[in-house]
Amino acid sequence: MRWILTALLCWLMCGPVAARQRYWEADYDSLTRALPQQTSDTARLRVVQHLLDLHPTNAQALPLLDQLLRLNQRLHVLDAAPYEHLRNGLVLWQRGAADAAALDTIKVAVTGFDRLGRPIPWLLMDLVTLYNRLNNMDARKRYYEEKLAYYRLHGATENVVACYVSQGGYYRRMGDYNRALNCVLRAADLVRTYDRLLYLRELLVAGAVYA
Repeated sequence: MRWILTALLCWLMCGPVAARQRYWEADYDSLTRALPQQTSDTARLRVVQHLLDLHPTNAQALPLLDQLLRLNQRLHVLDAAPYEHLRNGLVLWQRGAADAAALDTIKVAVTGFDRLGRPIPWLLMDLVTLYNRLNNMDARKRYYEEKLAYYRLHGATENVVACYVSQGGYYRRMGDYNRALNCVLRAADLVRTYDRLLYLRELLVAGAVYA
Protein backbone atom coordinates (compact mmCIF):
# COMPACT_ATOMS: atom_id res chain seq x y z
CA MET A 1 0.00 0.00 0.00
CA ARG A 2 2.82 2.43 0.86
CA TRP A 3 4.49 2.09 -2.55
CA ILE A 4 1.16 2.80 -4.26
CA LEU A 5 0.74 6.00 -2.23
CA THR A 6 4.32 7.05 -3.01
CA ALA A 7 3.84 6.43 -6.73
CA LEU A 8 0.61 8.42 -6.76
CA LEU A 9 2.24 11.35 -4.97
CA CYS A 10 5.17 11.40 -7.40
CA TRP A 11 2.83 11.27 -10.39
CA LEU A 12 0.59 14.03 -9.00
CA MET A 13 3.49 16.37 -8.22
CA CYS A 14 5.44 16.01 -11.47
CA GLY A 15 5.03 17.60 -14.88
CA PRO A 16 4.39 21.15 -16.05
CA VAL A 17 1.07 21.43 -14.22
CA ALA A 18 2.87 21.17 -10.86
CA ALA A 19 4.73 24.41 -11.57
CA ARG A 20 1.45 26.33 -11.51
CA GLN A 21 -0.03 26.67 -8.05
CA ARG A 22 -3.77 26.41 -8.39
CA TYR A 23 -6.28 28.29 -6.34
CA TRP A 24 -7.67 25.32 -4.43
CA GLU A 25 -4.21 23.82 -3.88
CA ALA A 26 -2.77 26.94 -2.25
CA ASP A 27 -1.00 26.37 1.06
CA TYR A 28 -3.08 27.82 3.88
CA ASP A 29 -0.13 28.54 6.17
CA SER A 30 1.74 30.33 3.37
CA LEU A 31 -1.29 32.50 2.68
CA THR A 32 -1.59 33.28 6.39
CA ARG A 33 2.05 34.41 6.48
CA ALA A 34 1.55 36.46 3.33
CA LEU A 35 -1.47 38.34 4.67
CA PRO A 36 0.39 40.89 6.88
CA GLN A 37 2.74 41.64 3.99
CA GLN A 38 -0.02 42.94 1.72
CA THR A 39 0.31 46.68 1.21
CA SER A 40 -3.21 47.51 0.05
CA ASP A 41 -6.69 46.85 1.36
CA THR A 42 -7.61 45.26 -1.97
CA ALA A 43 -4.76 42.76 -1.74
CA ARG A 44 -5.55 41.99 1.91
CA LEU A 45 -9.19 41.41 1.05
CA ARG A 46 -8.24 39.03 -1.75
CA VAL A 47 -6.00 36.96 0.54
CA VAL A 48 -8.59 36.87 3.34
CA GLN A 49 -11.25 35.71 0.90
CA HIS A 50 -8.89 33.00 -0.35
CA LEU A 51 -8.20 31.81 3.19
CA LEU A 52 -11.94 31.61 3.89
CA ASP A 53 -12.52 29.67 0.68
CA LEU A 54 -9.98 27.06 1.81
CA HIS A 55 -11.06 26.82 5.48
CA PRO A 56 -14.42 28.52 6.03
CA THR A 57 -15.18 27.05 9.47
CA ASN A 58 -11.85 26.55 11.25
CA ALA A 59 -10.69 28.42 14.36
CA GLN A 60 -9.34 31.34 12.31
CA ALA A 61 -12.53 31.81 10.28
CA LEU A 62 -14.29 34.23 12.65
CA PRO A 63 -11.42 36.76 12.90
CA LEU A 64 -10.90 36.46 9.15
CA LEU A 65 -14.58 37.15 8.53
CA ASP A 66 -14.40 40.19 10.81
CA GLN A 67 -11.39 41.43 8.84
CA LEU A 68 -13.10 40.79 5.52
CA LEU A 69 -16.22 42.68 6.57
CA ARG A 70 -14.17 45.64 7.85
CA LEU A 71 -12.15 45.81 4.64
CA ASN A 72 -15.27 45.57 2.54
CA GLN A 73 -16.84 48.48 4.44
CA ARG A 74 -14.05 50.60 3.01
CA LEU A 75 -13.83 49.02 -0.44
CA HIS A 76 -17.45 48.08 -1.20
CA VAL A 77 -16.38 45.38 -3.70
CA LEU A 78 -18.17 42.32 -2.24
CA ASP A 79 -21.75 41.46 -1.51
CA ALA A 80 -21.28 41.13 2.25
CA ALA A 81 -24.56 39.35 3.04
CA PRO A 82 -23.35 35.73 2.60
CA TYR A 83 -20.27 36.43 4.71
CA GLU A 84 -22.41 38.02 7.43
CA HIS A 85 -24.66 34.93 7.50
CA LEU A 86 -21.60 32.70 7.59
CA ARG A 87 -20.21 34.66 10.53
CA ASN A 88 -23.51 34.47 12.43
CA GLY A 89 -23.69 30.74 11.77
CA LEU A 90 -20.15 30.16 13.01
CA VAL A 91 -20.89 32.03 16.24
CA LEU A 92 -23.85 29.69 16.81
CA TRP A 93 -21.74 26.67 15.83
CA GLN A 94 -19.12 27.49 18.44
CA ARG A 95 -21.77 27.56 21.15
CA GLY A 96 -22.27 23.83 20.57
CA ALA A 97 -25.86 23.74 21.82
CA ALA A 98 -27.11 25.69 18.81
CA ASP A 99 -26.23 23.27 16.02
CA ALA A 100 -29.66 23.40 14.37
CA ALA A 101 -29.66 27.20 14.29
CA ALA A 102 -26.06 27.22 13.05
CA LEU A 103 -26.94 24.83 10.24
CA ASP A 104 -29.93 26.89 9.13
CA THR A 105 -27.94 30.12 9.22
CA ILE A 106 -24.99 28.75 7.26
CA LYS A 107 -27.36 27.26 4.70
CA VAL A 108 -28.65 30.80 4.13
CA ALA A 109 -25.02 31.81 3.51
CA VAL A 110 -24.68 28.95 1.01
CA THR A 111 -27.76 30.20 -0.85
CA GLY A 112 -26.22 33.68 -0.95
CA PHE A 113 -22.96 32.39 -2.39
CA ASP A 114 -24.94 30.38 -4.93
CA ARG A 115 -26.74 33.52 -6.01
CA LEU A 116 -23.36 35.17 -6.58
CA GLY A 117 -22.05 32.14 -8.45
CA ARG A 118 -19.14 31.75 -6.02
CA PRO A 119 -17.79 28.21 -5.52
CA ILE A 120 -17.79 27.13 -1.86
CA PRO A 121 -16.80 23.45 -1.88
CA TRP A 122 -15.20 23.36 1.57
CA LEU A 123 -18.12 25.11 3.20
CA LEU A 124 -20.47 22.53 1.70
CA MET A 125 -18.30 19.68 2.93
CA ASP A 126 -17.96 21.23 6.40
CA LEU A 127 -21.76 21.34 6.79
CA VAL A 128 -21.70 17.54 7.01
CA THR A 129 -20.30 17.92 10.54
CA LEU A 130 -23.43 19.75 11.70
CA TYR A 131 -25.78 17.24 10.08
CA ASN A 132 -23.87 14.42 11.75
CA ARG A 133 -23.92 16.12 15.16
CA LEU A 134 -27.67 16.53 14.80
CA ASN A 135 -27.90 12.87 13.69
CA ASN A 136 -30.20 13.98 10.87
CA MET A 137 -29.12 11.69 8.06
CA ASP A 138 -32.34 11.92 6.05
CA ALA A 139 -32.15 15.71 5.95
CA ARG A 140 -28.46 15.49 5.05
CA LYS A 141 -29.19 13.21 2.11
CA ARG A 142 -32.02 15.43 0.83
CA TYR A 143 -29.98 18.61 1.12
CA TYR A 144 -27.03 17.32 -0.89
CA GLU A 145 -29.29 15.72 -3.48
CA GLU A 146 -30.99 19.08 -4.02
CA LYS A 147 -27.71 20.99 -4.10
CA LEU A 148 -26.17 18.48 -6.49
CA ALA A 149 -29.07 18.88 -8.92
CA TYR A 150 -28.72 22.67 -8.69
CA TYR A 151 -24.94 22.72 -9.23
CA ARG A 152 -25.02 20.25 -12.08
CA LEU A 153 -27.47 22.54 -13.84
CA HIS A 154 -25.52 25.73 -13.12
CA GLY A 155 -22.05 24.36 -13.80
CA ALA A 156 -20.25 24.90 -10.48
CA THR A 157 -17.80 22.00 -10.75
CA GLU A 158 -16.19 22.53 -7.32
CA ASN A 159 -19.60 22.45 -5.66
CA VAL A 160 -20.63 19.36 -7.64
CA VAL A 161 -17.54 17.62 -6.29
CA ALA A 162 -18.38 18.71 -2.74
CA CYS A 163 -21.85 17.18 -3.04
CA TYR A 164 -20.47 13.91 -4.41
CA VAL A 165 -17.92 13.77 -1.57
CA SER A 166 -20.64 14.40 1.01
CA GLN A 167 -23.02 11.88 -0.53
CA GLY A 168 -20.23 9.32 -0.77
CA GLY A 169 -19.67 9.68 2.96
CA TYR A 170 -23.39 9.33 3.61
CA TYR A 171 -23.73 6.10 1.62
CA ARG A 172 -20.59 4.68 3.18
CA ARG A 173 -21.99 5.45 6.62
CA MET A 174 -25.24 3.70 5.65
CA GLY A 175 -23.35 0.64 4.38
CA ASP A 176 -24.41 1.16 0.75
CA TYR A 177 -20.94 0.65 -0.68
CA ASN A 178 -21.92 0.54 -4.35
CA ARG A 179 -23.49 3.98 -4.21
CA ALA A 180 -20.65 5.26 -2.02
CA LEU A 181 -18.10 4.12 -4.58
CA ASN A 182 -20.07 5.67 -7.42
CA CYS A 183 -20.08 9.06 -5.66
CA VAL A 184 -16.42 8.87 -4.67
CA LEU A 185 -15.27 8.02 -8.19
CA ARG A 186 -17.42 10.77 -9.70
CA ALA A 187 -15.87 13.24 -7.29
CA ALA A 188 -12.36 12.01 -8.09
CA ASP A 189 -12.94 12.28 -11.83
CA LEU A 190 -14.00 15.93 -11.54
CA VAL A 191 -11.62 17.13 -8.84
CA ARG A 192 -8.48 15.98 -10.64
CA THR A 193 -8.76 19.09 -12.87
CA TYR A 194 -8.23 21.58 -10.03
CA ASP A 195 -7.14 19.95 -6.75
CA ARG A 196 -4.68 17.07 -6.94
CA LEU A 197 -4.47 16.53 -3.19
CA LEU A 198 -8.23 16.13 -2.85
CA TYR A 199 -8.09 13.86 -5.91
CA LEU A 200 -5.54 11.68 -4.14
CA ARG A 201 -7.67 11.64 -1.00
CA GLU A 202 -10.71 10.47 -2.95
CA LEU A 203 -8.69 7.71 -4.61
CA LEU A 204 -7.66 6.49 -1.16
CA VAL A 205 -11.29 6.65 -0.02
CA ALA A 206 -12.27 4.61 -3.07
CA GLY A 207 -9.68 2.01 -2.11
CA ALA A 208 -11.08 1.85 1.41
CA VAL A 209 -14.61 1.39 0.06
CA TYR A 210 -13.41 -1.41 -2.23
CA ALA A 211 -11.72 -3.06 0.77
